[in-house]
Amino acid sequence: MKRPLNNVFEHGRCESGFWPNDSQARLIRLVLDLETDRQKAYTAWRDTVDFAAFGQGSQRLVPMLQHYLDEAFLSDDDKSFIRNTRRLTWWHTSARLKTLASINHTLRANGISCMPIKGMALLIDGSYASAADRPTADIDIFVQPGDLSATLQALLADGWKTVGEDLLHDIHALISSRHALELQRGDDEHLDLHWSLFHRYGTVCNTHSAFWDRARTIEYAGTEYTVLNPTHALLQCCAHGARWAYYVAPIRWLVDAHRIISVHGAAIDWGELVAEARALDVVPPVKDTLLYLAGELAADVPATAISAIKQSKASYTARLEAYICSSPYVWNCYPQRLVGTWRYARAEHNSLLSTLRNAPTYIRTVFLVPQTLSIREEMAGKLRRLLKRLQLQFSGSR
Repeated sequence: MKRPLNNVFEHGRCESGFWPNDSQARLIRLVLDLETDRQKAYTAWRDTVDFAAFGQGSQRLVPMLQHYLDEAFLSDDDKSFIRNTRRLTWWHTSARLKTLASINHTLRANGISCMPIKGMALLIDGSYASAADRPTADIDIFVQPGDLSATLQALLADGWKTVGEDLLHDIHALISSRHALELQRGDDEHLDLHWSLFHRYGTVCNTHSAFWDRARTIEYAGTEYTVLNPTHALLQCCAHGARWAYYVAPIRWLVDAHRIISVHGAAIDWGELVAEARALDVVPPVKDTLLYLAGELAADVPATAISAIKQSKASYTARLEAYICSSPYVWNCYPQRLVGTWRYARAEHNSLLSTLRNAPTYIRTVFLVPQTLSIREEMAGKLRRLLKRLQLQFSGSR
């Protein structure tokens, strides 16, 4: 299949990209245990990498190489690296699971429905067997837009902080210009609060009611959680993960999707998945991901689902969005925002004049510019940081 822009840029321990490069594709096949000749496959991959300068995106998959620890052909150094990575992953992930349980309790005590998504949810629903298998950099939770104000009040009262807290009084502006908000407590606890499962704003968030209606309740480590059903978990994984990332190659989204299919395949409604992809206008990333999973990773995706998603027509906006998201992050950041604004304006039936009139509020909210700073000062700072990123990228690609 034709892939948009392999992630050829690496700079020290910093990877970026979208689809796996050759070395990462080999690693993915190893962690999913798809190779018949383990020694030949592992040796071919190992010859292409240096653990001393290993990219973060690839390193996040190393814990899943545990099934190679009993192989005689592995060197002691490699076994030590895998074991140490698994121990560190287990320690960090276990700590975040405890934090998640606390957040879940706090929000439920305030009458707020919430659900963990992404990595945490895949541990809770059994897609991964152990906390050592799936590293997580933060905690992601999903709430309904109508509960956003109460959620923020409860979290801020519980010690969480965020940039631009003086902007949080305008919940409508927040929902209309962002899909999530980053919060932090102390130095080590990081939380992404989502009110949209996708990179969408405004009334588009209200299309998620079916996701709540058909969610599952699972008890994990003595705590009861609400999580997406397998169909919606796979849809969210495909649509949210298939985009360029600057700091860390997001290649684990392919492993996540493969694990969902492997563990919960019988519970996935493929017809519903394709229908939801059409309704939510996320056909391009879902189609590309399913084709890659079936063609490159031998995932058990039914031929009928492949045929149906291939025949699904994507809107011009969805195709443009997919093209932008397959471009290097330093180029796609602001165009992504423009496409999101266009979607929001259309959903809200806003006129061009109204959109322009609200531009200052939109810019201040989308970039979380505190009231103490002028938009001009903040955007000048962002431009300087963007130029530094460009300099880093071009110096790293030579």
